[in-house]
Amino acid sequence: MAAGRAGHLDSLAHDKLFAGQDMLRALQIDGDLVKLNIFEQENIIGDADQLRLDMQRMRAARVVFDIGYHCGFAMPESEGGGAWTPEKGYAFLAKPLMISEGQRRFAFPRYLGWPGQAPSYALGQRLWQETRAEAEVRAWLSREDEDGYQECPDEAMARFLDGLIYFKRGKDESRPAPPLELPVSNNQILKKLRVAFELRDEDLQAILHAADLQLSKSELGALFRKPGHSNYRPCGDQLLRNFLKGLSLRQG
Repeated sequence: MAAGRAGHLDSLAHDKLFAGQDMLRALQIDGDLVKLNIFEQENIIGDADQLRLDMQRMRAARVVFDIGYHCGFAMPESEGGGAWTPEKGYAFLAKPLMISEGQRRFAFPRYLGWPGQAPSYALGQRLWQETRAEAEVRAWLSREDEDGYQECPDEAMARFLDGLIYFKRGKDESRPAPPLELPVSNNQILKKLRVAFELRDEDLQAILHAADLQLSKSELGALFRKPGHSNYRPCGDQLLRNFLKGLSLRQG
């Protein structure tokens, strides 16, 4: 342990906030074990999304405290302003740390004794998530006969298509995002691409013609009918492939 850190720990050991605690043991505990302790939360309802959001909120708060306390920045005015102190930091982190008082007292010395630990964790987490996402996308974009190929999950495809529409046509912030349409069918993909690229019937026919596929206007319209309609026609894989080929030629 570095001399500076040891000296800092010595001062913390006499702080009334940590009276009676084994400071060195708290600071030397493995990060994964601390993570397990944090996951043993008392106030979580059990919803997976809520748990993930609570953990993100907790990590963001740790970054704010770590940088503010160790760099000597002032606290946000919304939190009372003034210089960061261990007491103020503990009270600040008590809000997003959805853990018991005992777990909070056990984990808090790490944030005081390891400057930069919280931002480093946050940056490492982001890099890991980005690397994993890139690997997943590469697997989804691989050919079916290539090593590493993975089928794109419906949720990922649905979010991509909605994001493509926002990217191409903009997003109306005054309106809530529509719910995801799951499962995703070839007809839905065709429909979303039509919306994203603002394609008219003649555009669709020209795209298919470029891929050596001819469809009449009525045949084309049947692809955009709702399932259950008497004229509904499912879009086959080969038809969608030809459409994507023609669309890529059109986009250059």
